[in-house]
Amino acid sequence: MTDPVVAADRVIAVFGAQAYISSQWPGAERVWGDTEQVPVPDDLDGVWREHAGDGERWFAVTATAGEYGPAERAYDWGQRVLAGTRDYLRFAIARLRDHGRDEVAGGLEREMYAGRLVYLRLDTVIEDGQATEVNARQYDISDAAVVTALLEAVRDRDSGEVERLRQPLGPGAARALAEAYWTLGGWYEKALLVRALRDAREPGDPRLAAAFKDVLAIPDVVPGAEQLTDTAREARTVALTGLAGDTNPEHFVELYEDEAAQAAAIRRWTAQ
Repeated sequence: MTDPVVAADRVIAVFGAQAYISSQWPGAERVWGDTEQVPVPDDLDGVWREHAGDGERWFAVTATAGEYGPAERAYDWGQRVLAGTRDYLRFAIARLRDHGRDEVAGGLEREMYAGRLVYLRLDTVIEDGQATEVNARQYDISDAAVVTALLEAVRDRDSGEVERLRQPLGPGAARALAEAYWTLGGWYEKALLVRALRDAREPGDPRLAAAFKDVLAIPDVVPGAEQLTDTAREARTVALTGLAGDTNPEHFVELYEDEAAQAAAIRRWTAQ
């Protein structure tokens, strides 16, 4: 059961967020959120959309006030995500879809991967029981932040962290990672990066193709990287399916498990 103080502070937080958005972007319309009752799902406190001459601008808001603070959520398998991150936004988008809000979910997802989504934390200050001001902070959910985190994990050879950070990559992040591929010193690091590139949303980019073609030559065993074998096979499979534009997960598994089929596919691509 929700604490009544927290519930009251949430109402203040959402009203404060609405006032802030209205003052800064008077043409923006709220497309998700409710100041009178908690909407389901309530992972985001509000979503606004502004129509401008050059298209649309979307705003996702985490609102706070008093005892009502930024949310934390958990997937069924235990992974926890914090408000203010792309991981959290992906969780919120999935929950919106689960509740039939496909238009809002699609807009948020599109704008996030295009690098246009404005994700704000709006803190309403309460003094003597009255809301006095709203402080704004924009969260960093940029492609640059995703790329920095992934590259750090790759260079640390932290396969678990690479797996945790994996997510659909918009064209900007995918392009930056593909370019960073050539700065890596060893096959294991390159294999880990290619695993992340499996999630590129536009795999036809020539920069990705160049990295995919290069990693086809990865050996199963490299001195000092005895853990490479399975990762190398996976990297070659990612590269082959990426080059072919094949997104069928069953085909991926078949190619991963069939060494002869993988070798034949590599010969076809390297002969081009």
